[in-house]
Amino acid sequence: MPLNFTLEETATASKARAGTFQTLHGQVQTRVFMPVYPQAAVKAQTVETLKMAGSRVLLANTYHLRHGAPHKLLKRGGWSHSSGLFRGELHEGNFLETFQGAVAPDLISYHPFSDKTDARLWTSVAFSRLLENISTKPTEFYTYSSPTAVRVALLTAGFFVAEGIGMGPKSSTTIAFTRARAAAEHPLKRSLLGHDWLGRSRRSDSKVPAGLAHEEVPAFERRIESHPQFTANSTWEDASGEPTCPRRRENPTSR
Repeated sequence: MPLNFTLEETATASKARAGTFQTLHGQVQTRVFMPVYPQAAVKAQTVETLKMAGSRVLLANTYHLRHGAPHKLLKRGGWSHSSGLFRGELHEGNFLETFQGAVAPDLISYHPFSDKTDARLWTSVAFSRLLENISTKPTEFYTYSSPTAVRVALLTAGFFVAEGIGMGPKSSTTIAFTRARAAAEHPLKRSLLGHDWLGRSRRSDSKVPAGLAHEEVPAFERRIESHPQFTANSTWEDASGEPTCPRRRENPTSR
């Protein structure tokens, strides 16, 4: 709909004006604090802090709404590409609860809010629960997030982790696999994180989860060091003989 702006007041000593404009979702009074929402999140802010600041409107990119898939997903609960090579299903509800009832996917594009805003979706516990539901397939996991803490959580959950290509303002992203050899077979020929990354992670302040008891740190660090992608023997196999993720041992990061 066209923007319907009504001028209410004009300052006599300046060019300042006050008014209202009508949107599909309600009326907004100006002057207004309008956060910019360009890439999936208002950076360094939560929904709660935006509400506390009195924000009534967000300025957001909506180019993705021009694609037919979101509309069909919402209307029909599913969408298939015309080529037949891709199908998506909509499962409403809490992700950590509903994904367990879904068919194991071939590809996961994982883009919730950041680990600082929605930390529970970026923990080893969350990734372990996800892996339990997809470990029988050669699933590929993609995320824009690349901090050491996120990659460590994926590794301790049992994924094989590689560096993804940069996109937009991100110089690096992350790809995780349920199969050790999947990185070499990937069209982009991504190499799994190696000893160079492991050396850098040892110097990182986020190499262990926040809140982990001091006495549990050595055992946690040994789990990373002994991950098969950092050792000579990475031949973990499932019933079909395919290299797969190591079985998860007791996780000290469940808190």
